[in-house]
Amino acid sequence: MPSPESTPRQPSRTFSLLFFYALTALAIGGFVWSLIAPKDFAETQQWFQSAAAPLGALAPVAFVLLQATQVVITPISHYAIGMLGGFLYGPYIGGFLNYVGRVIGHVIAFYISKRLGRPWVERHIDREMIEKFDRFLAGKPLDGFNTQSMILFLIYFLPLFPDDEISYIVGLSRMKYWTFIVCNLLGHLGGAFSLAYLGSGQVSSDDPIFWILLVSTLVGAIGMLILARRPKRETTPV
Repeated sequence: MPSPESTPRQPSRTFSLLFFYALTALAIGGFVWSLIAPKDFAETQQWFQSAAAPLGALAPVAFVLLQATQVVITPISHYAIGMLGGFLYGPYIGGFLNYVGRVIGHVIAFYISKRLGRPWVERHIDREMIEKFDRFLAGKPLDGFNTQSMILFLIYFLPLFPDDEISYIVGLSRMKYWTFIVCNLLGHLGGAFSLAYLGSGQVSSDDPIFWILLVSTLVGAIGMLILARRPKRETTPV
């Protein structure tokens, strides 16, 4: 297989990555703005919330659909969309809407991968990423909760882990459907609420949720490092 240096990126892939980075930079800029100019940030936030209010229930439903869509159509920055949830709806309602949308989107991605198979996934997902995660997810059937399922849970759980494409890759593995569902349901609690909290403009070390999210993220990151460094078993392509 040619090395990345010898294989130029397709223009569409390059554009997608630039779009991803631009949205992510916008989200980071908004977070920095909330720290250095909290009053201006809050006034802008209230304006957007007021503008969405006349839509009633349609606005949160539309946001859930947007969150699910950004999972299925990669790579749209889930950092930006997750923080937008907190910006519009606050850390708790925004976190819940993030969670529902992400769970739905990842189930759809998993189902698409199962139905259309590896050739389709390889045309739409970066081959290097597929090969990177194959070593964790390929091989014998994954009947229970073991290293592979814990790694999947932590990938979903950690808010700064780029997980939008992972469910397509999991769909190529022999992981059982219900194992995937449990990892999906539990794992997205971390990222969904953490990103909403960051986007809400309410980040403060005096807030208990700050320490809960910080400690759980650090513990999860340590767990990921330990699992990733374990000796790899031999795998066979699916």
